Amino acid sequence: MVNRMHGRPVAEAWNAIGYYGSGQGGAVLYVTQYSRALEARDGEERMGEKIASGDYAFRGYRRGVVEGKTVAACVGLGQAHFIFSHHRSLYWLSVDPTFAEEALRSLLTSLR
Repeated sequence: MVNRMHGRPVAEAWNAIGYYGSGQGGAVLYVTQYSRALEARDGEERMGEKIASGDYAFRGYRRGVVEGKTVAACVGLGQAHFIFSHHRSLYWLSVDPTFAEEALRSLLTSLR
């Protein structure tokens, strides 16, 4: 699914997409697992460089530390987006901006 979204191979063999919704907003979590943690970090860096270049539907790219984890953030398509790697996995969280910080913190806490 992730490869189809991009129109070319960008994800390793294992990836998952989780859809979360409620009457007050929703979120989508994309997770790609790599063979090694270094590959997940490299994927995170490549994504960040492409988004920061301004060629995509996202704007306001920045990086910061949340809950002890370096996280990239941007906005676009009506949502807040957070990108980070953790061990061998690369995460992209797209969430209603109203609940963005709470959703990100909850996700990061669950990975501990």
